[in-house]
Amino acid sequence: MTLRDLMTAAIMAAITLCFSLSLAALIFSGPLAAGLPSGIAVAILGSGLVGMAVAVFSSFRGAIAAPDTPTVAALALVAASAAVETGGPVSVPTVFALIAVSALGTGGVLYLLGALKAGRWMRYVPYPVVGGFLAASGVLLLLGAQRVSTGLSIDLAHAVELATAPALGRFGAACAIGVALFVVIDASKKPALLPVLLVGAALLVHGVLAALGLPIEEARAAGWVLTPPAAGVGGANWFWISDDIGSVAWDVVAEHAGDLATTAGVTAVTILLNAAGIEVAERSDADLDRELKANGIANLLAGAAGGLVGNLTLNRCLLAMQIGGQRRAHAVLAGLLVLLPLAFGMDFVGYVPTPVLGGMLVMLGLGMLREWLIRARKRLSTFDYLLILALVALILRFGYLEGAVLGIIASCLFFATTYSRLGAVKRHLTRAEYSSYVDRPAAEARYLRDVGERIHIVWLQGYVFFGTSNGLFEYLKARIERTESAGIDFVVLDFREVPGIDSSASYSFVKLRHLAEEKGIGLQFCATRPEIEAALRAEGLFAETDRVSRLEPTLDRALEHCEDRLVEKAGSALDLGIDLESWLAREIGEAEHVRRLIRCLEPLAFEPGAHVFRQGDAPDSLFLLVDGRVSVLLERPPAEPVRLRSMIGPAIVGEMGLYRGAMRTASVVADTPVRLHRLSIEKFAELQRQSPAAAGAFHAFIVRVLSDRLGFANREIEALQR
Repeated sequence: MTLRDLMTAAIMAAITLCFSLSLAALIFSGPLAAGLPSGIAVAILGSGLVGMAVAVFSSFRGAIAAPDTPTVAALALVAASAAVETGGPVSVPTVFALIAVSALGTGGVLYLLGALKAGRWMRYVPYPVVGGFLAASGVLLLLGAQRVSTGLSIDLAHAVELATAPALGRFGAACAIGVALFVVIDASKKPALLPVLLVGAALLVHGVLAALGLPIEEARAAGWVLTPPAAGVGGANWFWISDDIGSVAWDVVAEHAGDLATTAGVTAVTILLNAAGIEVAERSDADLDRELKANGIANLLAGAAGGLVGNLTLNRCLLAMQIGGQRRAHAVLAGLLVLLPLAFGMDFVGYVPTPVLGGMLVMLGLGMLREWLIRARKRLSTFDYLLILALVALILRFGYLEGAVLGIIASCLFFATTYSRLGAVKRHLTRAEYSSYVDRPAAEARYLRDVGERIHIVWLQGYVFFGTSNGLFEYLKARIERTESAGIDFVVLDFREVPGIDSSASYSFVKLRHLAEEKGIGLQFCATRPEIEAALRAEGLFAETDRVSRLEPTLDRALEHCEDRLVEKAGSALDLGIDLESWLAREIGEAEHVRRLIRCLEPLAFEPGAHVFRQGDAPDSLFLLVDGRVSVLLERPPAEPVRLRSMIGPAIVGEMGLYRGAMRTASVVADTPVRLHRLSIEKFAELQRQSPAAAGAFHAFIVRVLSDRLGFANREIEALQR
């Protein structure tokens, strides 16, 4: 171990001891002040044990752990309540029992959360709830500073005493010291100065008392200095085998079980926040489950010894990184050094000024309030900030547990309301703007463009739940009724970006099916996840007898089905029968050009499943599909091929490879028996030599085909960007 490790450990131990004194004073103030000397020992015991255990088991090297302000502030509320309920001398042993049980319970809960791998779920705690927790802790620290420095609670019973000069003087001194500490530490950016500043503040108080001619005994009697521990106090204070355990009001401990559970929750959230801060500083990913288990083990050890609950700390970890690097050795040694006063005596407690302890609480409280009531205003929405303020009021009035529950409920309701405003509809187009991947004969393509308004395509988004499902139904109902005069044959619902639906959403889709049946509209559901399909089938959709709703694997397949039905309905009104010569005559015009081109073509036939050409083949020809249907497939073994396009004759196939001179980027497979005519690159070159005019007319034909495809693609892109 290096000298730097020793220095780092000593600084961390000194700072932790200072915190232990102040946090113990926060719990053991007012009616519990008689237990403060033993309370300091309990705090020191918890600090040392938690510090060493977390240093050993944490995923962070050099992790510093000790009792922390949010957790102890929550525990102080429980202690104050228990003191009121029990009253008299019996209240102090009961509070020691609460402290020990709290550490044991917190340790068990943290370890269980880590074992269940719940760390990632803790990241979903609403941010305003966390802010409300910490802001309320800041207020409680300021109130605790008043109790520590005056020994009085803020209530009507002590109103007169609080207004006296001695009480106001001690509290004023605590505020002055706290503000001075806050300003100096903030301006210097050197938290390591804290022990030196506290010692200086203590010497200043003693100097002022001496100048006023107030002996130490009178200063203690007046509440300016702590009372020294009685003989025998200050060792390990093994609560579980001490005489005090017989004076515990266990019924009160049982009544506060829920509050102690809140302490465990506050500790878990504090660990999450501190670990996240250390992640950023270390530029690493924390193993939250390991952190939970490490802190769980540490608190089980502290509770077994009767020590105070503690957890991983952020500021002290960052300070240790700045001055000593990331070493487990100095963290373990720091915990060991914290325990030294228990071994060598607690006499120093009798010389600690109460305004210094109160001042440290003021410093901590101001820091938390600045972070969560001032700085947070700039980075939070109005609702989130108001929720923090409301949580502070609720926690101060009812307690952490009630405030947390109400805060989480409010956050969830706000999220549901905000999310529902986004709506489940991402995009809404018609077939006139967006088509399937099927290239159809010119007559079919023109007809489908003309009647494209009869097919409506709706892209859905997000989780469809009670907040969005009825809005979705009302949206589709309004669209259907608005365009009823023009006529709608199909509504296509794309679920590709929908991770799930709830029961209310299932009911809304049933209502939509009933509306569609009434209006004579077909519903196409596509790209649904298995769990969504199962939920809809449970409501009777997609049954064999269902003539309204239909399920397709992809949007492309659903649109193809709708297009096919419209083409079938048109029937003989479409001029679909055409042979090669008629087709070319219509596209090229000049009869002589057509005859010269046909002489260059090689007729071919393929059965279903046969490859016209394969992905990776040389681009040695293009094909004129006269009759039948082929699919363009992207081969990706061992996975299933992806259909890029489907073509129904008459159509041009493979022209891009021939013109670009690039290897085939996809395969073409016959879906039905097909008749094609092949134009090889050699025959094409021969046509250009022998009849440039015919070749030019064919080039113009290809350009028109590509322009039509590009024009529709541009319209699709424009529609999708709206």
